[in-house]
Amino acid sequence: MSELVFQDLDTYRSQLAQALAEASRSLDWLDGDLAETGAQDAANAASVRTLLASSNLARVRLLLHSDAWFWRFCPRLIELQNIYGHAFEIRLLSEADADTAERFLLTDKSVVRRFHPDAARGEASSVGRTMAVCRQQFDLLWLRAEPPSEGRRLFI
Repeated sequence: MSELVFQDLDTYRSQLAQALAEASRSLDWLDGDLAETGAQDAANAASVRTLLASSNLARVRLLLHSDAWFWRFCPRLIELQNIYGHAFEIRLLSEADADTAERFLLTDKSVVRRFHPDAARGEASSVGRTMAVCRQQFDLLWLRAEPPSEGRRLFI
């Protein structure tokens, strides 16, 4: 994939699924709550499981505005977080960053960007410059993010 512009939710979801399937080392996902992404689908969870099982160095980082939908509708991803807790982390955007409108899934091979949460318009790209900009934005937001309101069971 070099660069593909999309205008509808179905193409957005299919590009997300393709990026998840192609990821081999890392997955950084910035979204409102994952509700419109298809993250709860079995095929997408299987792609994340494949990534996490492929290497001890693989990592998944979810950065969300709100985690309520995730805890309610993504049991497969929650199971993966319980199994691969050392490599699967969730954080919530800080209040200072709550107005961040862009959503994206960044892997080691590509990025799928949605320009605004109210429109399905965006792009899927493997261009290095686009990926670098998203990486810089994600890392900055990640540093200021907070732990989720709910979390992993400690089994105490």
